[in-house]
Amino acid sequence: MELAPEILNKNRIANYRPVFVFALGLMLGVAACGSLENTGVILLAVLLAVFAGALFILRSKRFAVFVIAIIIGLSLAFLNKPKAFQAGNCSISGVVIDSYRSDDAAVLILKRCTVNGESYNKRIELLLNDSPELRIGDEVSALADCRMLRSRTDQYSEYSSKLSIGIGCVASAREINVLSSHNAPLTELTMGLRNSIKDRIDGAFGSDSGIFNALIIGVKNEVGDERYTVFSAVGTSHLLAISGLHMSILVACVSALIPKRKKWLKLVLLGAFMLVYCTVAAYAPGLVRAAIMMFTMLAADCFGRQRDSLSALSIAAVAILAFCPYQLYSIGFQLSFSACFGIILLTRSLGKGISKAHVPAFIAQPAAVCLAAALGTFSFQMRYFKSFTPYALIANLAVVPLFSIVIITAFAITVIAFISPGIASAAAIVPRSILFCVEKLLSLLGRLPFAEFRFRPPSMICCVIWLVMLFAVSEYTLRPRSKRSIYAACMMVLFTTVYFAGIIRA
Repeated sequence: MELAPEILNKNRIANYRPVFVFALGLMLGVAACGSLENTGVILLAVLLAVFAGALFILRSKRFAVFVIAIIIGLSLAFLNKPKAFQAGNCSISGVVIDSYRSDDAAVLILKRCTVNGESYNKRIELLLNDSPELRIGDEVSALADCRMLRSRTDQYSEYSSKLSIGIGCVASAREINVLSSHNAPLTELTMGLRNSIKDRIDGAFGSDSGIFNALIIGVKNEVGDERYTVFSAVGTSHLLAISGLHMSILVACVSALIPKRKKWLKLVLLGAFMLVYCTVAAYAPGLVRAAIMMFTMLAADCFGRQRDSLSALSIAAVAILAFCPYQLYSIGFQLSFSACFGIILLTRSLGKGISKAHVPAFIAQPAAVCLAAALGTFSFQMRYFKSFTPYALIANLAVVPLFSIVIITAFAITVIAFISPGIASAAAIVPRSILFCVEKLLSLLGRLPFAEFRFRPPSMICCVIWLVMLFAVSEYTLRPRSKRSIYAACMMVLFTTVYFAGIIRA
């Protein structure tokens, strides 16, 4: 990871990364679009375009690029807003790309939709009272009660959660008509592979299959509330979501089979592997982020360029938001990127500080990574889970190495299950036993005094201020440590002021 140079540059405040600045502008543009009406978005884009032109004339190219990124973010979000239509009884149609049960109702996710005969630019979530025999790829139609999602995105709401996965309308119907089949061949192929893997996992891991489905293919609805509570009580619920940890373990295992000198071969094979895995895992934000970052690092090796983690993280953000700008509102996106942001900024300095306390290196480095990730996600944990778990660092240090073993053996057993289900079931006793021990340890930590502190959720502005504070104190800020500490203290005061101001207003 490339950080700030040892000799400080008096002419620059921060270690400049063009892609990082562009990513910040893009995110700011998407966020601004979510908070403005259509007229306000257009007016703001015009004003920013004029301002960007003036910056180019004044030769302030870096600021001009930032402003252009904001305009692009505004434009992408504006073009991806759901089309408006009259709510109520509507004739809808679309192709089924997913189905599941929720609260005694069948739920269908439709793409390539029409509403009252006109093309609709987002997916539709269709709720049915019964559970019809439908398959992925079936084109269906129905007379449904439709409503648009209109909540603002300043707080996490139904609007932001649905829109982050491409859904712009929720509908309910008593019955549907099947018009044709096999209209989504790639989705059918992907879901068929996903279901085949799930069947092997169910057969090999028995009563524990729910948690292994979450670990391997990202199916989290079978984990169970009791189990999820055990992990979330001590700040380790991220282990149940497919993320960079899973991708890094798998890529390391596959990479070990490829000769080190074959850089281009490694880029192609690992790129194809990551693409397939992301597709099977339904493009979980943390997994996609890790895949893009790793591919960027491998490409840097192939072209003889220096690796830079912050630029790789920024490229991942730009790529995801360019494809789906409203992913910015996804909890998974925010937690994954803030955790990685904290790791990139703080791991090196925290590792040095922990090592000075004469802590062995094999403990100091993992502790620095866990602490950096916890600091990166702290404000978002407060915002969405309204709590802080003081034992999270201890729990992660103890559990992450064990979970690495669980993930590796679980993937190996899943592969074996396609060849010999009996051998796979017998071998599954190893990860299941480790998982049992992990859950007992987490349950014990969760019952300790002061295992959880509850908070009022901070605003998104507070979360942004927190991340700025982390950047100010990191080595990317080209100032002596004493000045960086002053910057961070000022941001902390601002964070506290805004946080308590929000509580008073509430």
